[in-house]
Amino acid sequence: MEFIKEPDMPKLSATYVPTGRRVTAGFEHGKANDLVKLSTKEELRSHPVSNEFLKAISELNFIRANNDTFYRGRKIELESDYPKSSIEMGPPPCKETIANRYNYDNDPVLYLSDSIFGVQKELEMRTGTLWCQKFRIPFGKLKIIDLSSLPSDSLINSIMSECEVAGNEYRCQQIFSQYIAEIIKQVSDGFIACGVRGEKENLYKNLVLFNPTDYWEDWVCKPEKPFVIN
Repeated sequence: MEFIKEPDMPKLSATYVPTGRRVTAGFEHGKANDLVKLSTKEELRSHPVSNEFLKAISELNFIRANNDTFYRGRKIELESDYPKSSIEMGPPPCKETIANRYNYDNDPVLYLSDSIFGVQKELEMRTGTLWCQKFRIPFGKLKIIDLSSLPSDSLINSIMSECEVAGNEYRCQQIFSQYIAEIIKQVSDGFIACGVRGEKENLYKNLVLFNPTDYWEDWVCKPEKPFVIN
């Protein structure tokens, strides 16, 4: 499949309020829309835009900042199940991992938020007491890419904007965002994405870490223990 770039025309931009991500319609956005229309992993893998996306993210720089603070939350209904230590605030075991926006079944990832507000928004639809654990992520030792702040007319930006609404009835299926995460996993240990339930004046970001099972306990902010968010 070959893409032909049309002559430059006035471009329209829009910002999706819950994420704060701004997208500009244009040639790259059109390619992302072609990818979004596909419904199986096989179709996605064989589409040339998948390779373009892989090449584009391979050229991004990794975050070289010092340790940064993130939070993980869990809603727990039964008092007898309340966490007694930080060891109970990590990702679920492989066999208990359920598919989510950026992972398949039995494929553990560690979802974190950069604020307590983000934790609250991510879990607001669930019932139970909200428990939270603070993490300190060693960015300098990991290959993490920031996909939350990109040029509005770039291919990566358009694709991530679709990932952030994947599963909504009027947009792409969640298999799309899961497959995009699979591509990102080829070149990194994780990535930062826009939080999907923010507000106009109060946005947040999420950190998605791949293959966390053997390492996540080292990232717990010690000696802090799980705490309740009212």
